[in-house]
Amino acid sequence: MPALQLHTSTAHLPLTSRQPLRLTGAAGSRLRAVTGVLWVTIDQDPVDHVLLAGDSLEVESSRDVLVTALGRRATLAVCAPATPATAATTTWRQALAWVGWPAVPAPVTLAAPD
Repeated sequence: MPALQLHTSTAHLPLTSRQPLRLTGAAGSRLRAVTGVLWVTIDQDPVDHVLLAGDSLEVESSRDVLVTALGRRATLAVCAPATPATAATTTWRQALAWVGWPAVPAPVTLAAPD
């Protein structure tokens, strides 16, 4: 099955109820419901999570994550894990922005099937 690789600090992904999204390599990332309601299942975890718009969940497991829109549509934001290196990079990016240089997004790689 084809996969989409994302290299960004935050990705907004529109979802419909008929197209669940499988994320791999998401450990440490934060998932946030931007719009709608999301159903989040982590492989081999007996607890499912329902995120209302504005709610978020930090993925602590290295297992695959399945995200589905409850209802017709929802938007998922996937935010990169915060690490000491990311924090230092963020400070550097803020300094570059202060002097007017363009910022480059911090990388995160997530795979999702079509």
